[in-house]
Amino acid sequence: MDPAAWIEAARDRYLQLRGSGLVLSPLDADRLRTWRDRGLPLDLVLRGLELAHAAWIGAGRANATRPFPMWAAERHVEDLARGWERRAPSGPSAAAGGEEAVPRSHPARRLLVVIDALERLAHGDGRRDDPGAPEASAYCAALQALQLAAPVAGDESGVILKADEAAGIAYLVALPRHEQADVVSNAMRRAGPRGASTRSRHRAMLRAVLAEAAFRHGGFARPSDL
Repeated sequence: MDPAAWIEAARDRYLQLRGSGLVLSPLDADRLRTWRDRGLPLDLVLRGLELAHAAWIGAGRANATRPFPMWAAERHVEDLARGWERRAPSGPSAAAGGEEAVPRSHPARRLLVVIDALERLAHGDGRRDDPGAPEASAYCAALQALQLAAPVAGDESGVILKADEAAGIAYLVALPRHEQADVVSNAMRRAGPRGASTRSRHRAMLRAVLAEAAFRHGGFARPSDL
């Protein structure tokens, strides 16, 4: 992509998420140029901005006096960049890119198939109109979990199940407070007391129960089903 067009697309998306302003500050413009000059794909940076914005909204930070700042996206972009750099193929086969560059027998292929499906779901097949919706937050969280996984995980099914959990928890976090309270309280009642279980095992069980409750409530696709 033309370098100027890269900056323009990233700038426009950030200002749209921010909801105010027509131009970038010099510091924010420098951030975008730094990401572009590192060779980061535009889609990766846009995804980082959207993840950060969803987290910003989910944490209740958004208001008229505190618009979404670009610095909040730095951690998300860097996390995605590390996953992308690990997955990026090298050599002549790199031109093919993505799933088609990986043999069907390769352990990473299943991860790439799910990542590709999640990217389409998270972005509404190209319509980035509501990245703060609970389902979009869920798919973005699952996508990030998979992108941070090593490309040859050895246990791709286990990695994808962790993405299931990340999606469910992110969905609950993005729900309106009253709705979230109902879903969580019902799930906690089903989970019951800790009993003889260790704290870590009980916490893991609670996360699994909450994720399951999220999928039942939202009716959206699990990463493991894609």
